[in-house]
Amino acid sequence: MDDFNSSDIEFEPAVSKNLGRQPGRASIARIIEASDIDRLTSKRAVKQLQFGHGAPSTRAQQQLWVERFNAFRTQTLKQSLSVPFPGEPV
Repeated sequence: MDDFNSSDIEFEPAVSKNLGRQPGRASIARIIEASDIDRLTSKRAVKQLQFGHGAPSTRAQQQLWVERFNAFRTQTLKQSLSVPFPGEPV
């Protein structure tokens, strides 16, 4: 008896059955209705994010190094903090 090789078997792709419904229609409509408000809310949330996570002492150390690095960028590298750091100078 030959060895069975499952790679030799071909199957047709599954056919999607349309059940006559539109799943998610109500939730999609709510997403579309709230899209303007969601854009403003998400932009506001992103602008208010702060770097850091962990215990309070860990966050304090993270903030210390962020401040030190920002001072290095502005004083030594003469870079604006409004421009993303390219990484090349280091």
